[in-house]
Amino acid sequence: MLNTPHTLTLSRRPPLRSGNDFFTGKDPAAPPLLAAAAAQAPTYAFAPHGRHAVYAQLRAALARPSRTIYLEDQYLVADEPMGDLPSMLDLLVARVADPAFESLVVLTTRVAEINRSFLGLGAAHRRAFVRRLVAAGGSKVLVCHYRSNADLGTGLRPTAAAPFYVHSKTWVFDDELLVTGSANCNRRGYSHDSELDVAVVDPVAVAQARRRLWVRRLNAGLAAPVVTEDDVADPVAAARFWAQPERSGLAVQNHRIGLTSFLAGAPTHVPSLLGDLATARLAQVYKISPARLPRWLWDAVVDPEGT
Repeated sequence: MLNTPHTLTLSRRPPLRSGNDFFTGKDPAAPPLLAAAAAQAPTYAFAPHGRHAVYAQLRAALARPSRTIYLEDQYLVADEPMGDLPSMLDLLVARVADPAFESLVVLTTRVAEINRSFLGLGAAHRRAFVRRLVAAGGSKVLVCHYRSNADLGTGLRPTAAAPFYVHSKTWVFDDELLVTGSANCNRRGYSHDSELDVAVVDPVAVAQARRRLWVRRLNAGLAAPVVTEDDVADPVAAARFWAQPERSGLAVQNHRIGLTSFLAGAPTHVPSLLGDLATARLAQVYKISPARLPRWLWDAVVDPEGT
């Protein structure tokens, strides 16, 4: 089921719409899928009032004692509560602050890569997410992304983006529980959109999957693998590759290069991505002041919550 808030229709005469190419119908593959979505009932018969099963699964996993967590996520902006539900950031902060907890490794997109699709609003929430998590977990936390095209000298554009894009939404707890699927770490992924995740509980299979993931992610771009599955068998000991990737010539880097540098490439203010005409029409139609526009766009369009 596709959700129309990926697109904001500001007016119909003349048509003025904002959104990515798929949800505005510019993508050739989009029209039949959008038409099929429009023909669906507004709710699912098995969940007429919605369901937060993915969130509930992750909340339960984060509530139990754990030693290690590995997370891959495209957005990583779930820094605010959803109704009466704690934010995913709140749940993670509580877990990494536990004295018995040892290691959290996060691999995410460079913030510059998601910020435009978030209408310039994603950077502030990513910044809040990373800073609070690092403050709570200290040396136990490593938040990583791939180095930029400019830094790696690939010659690719945009220079602030990386040659490898993190689209995955995958959690691994203690090499025993794996949760993966389509639910991003943001409010709309956990409460608003129609997402599907699967959970696997199997110490042998999950440990093997995590080792393969780390070998693939850490060796990205290298002609000859530097890191082997044996090297990453113990997630606590193997965190050294994420902590000091430069020692092995790896393409990743972490927040310890400096949070300002790590979160660079996206503005701290809201750019006029909609343009003056769209902004003026928003103000006219919805009676929104410029000061309230960022908050309204985040809640109504970019990251609505469905509780």
